Amino acid sequence: MKQSLYLLLLMTAALMTGCADSGDPKDETGRSSDAGFYQAMGMADSLYNCMQFRDAYELYLQLLDSKEAIKYKKMYWDEKRAQAKTPAPTPAATPDDLKALTDEQLFQHIHEVVLHEHLFLAPDFDRQTIMDRFHLSKERVGAVFSKGSKYAKLNSYVLQLRLEYAAQLLVDKPEHSIAQIAADSGFGNSSYFSDRFRQHYGMSPSDYRAETKPQSGLTRSFS
Repeated sequence: MKQSLYLLLLMTAALMTGCADSGDPKDETGRSSDAGFYQAMGMADSLYNCMQFRDAYELYLQLLDSKEAIKYKKMYWDEKRAQAKTPAPTPAATPDDLKALTDEQLFQHIHEVVLHEHLFLAPDFDRQTIMDRFHLSKERVGAVFSKGSKYAKLNSYVLQLRLEYAAQLLVDKPEHSIAQIAADSGFGNSSYFSDRFRQHYGMSPSDYRAETKPQSGLTRSFS
């Protein structure tokens, strides 16, 4: 790192000397003045001792008037702008925050967390799971689903998520058996899974797999 910095600083000094040769005043002997050279070296010494390498490199690029310098300077600031555009992590909602939400807003929040954390895949996922995870009362959870969503009951919501996830696995994991797909989707019984799947999609899991082609980006809703 030190060698690279020294090289950059020496190049700056050399360029400053070249600028002096092309237009700076000359001394009584007719030779170009070395003031620019010593000024650059003094600046380089200050940069090396007082600033971090990146800051010194940024100033070096400002001094160096060349196409290569402009390219690297642009790369540096593009990186800075990209970092500035990166959103900060959203703080986790507190119980008080959740209490202030409407039933519709709270359902949307719960839904996003359930999908992101794949909570619906747990065989024992139920109302108590949501109560514990979000610090909600039994009554509030009931109101969230009956008033804030299209699902009359929590069981209907969980069943649909598991069926949609199973449909995704049937296509993405052709090497897995139907029983394995059922287990991976949160169903404890493959026969129950097949019956529910047929009711929802109008065909058996095997027929669905045979007739459906893989689609890019299909897993996004569950990631």
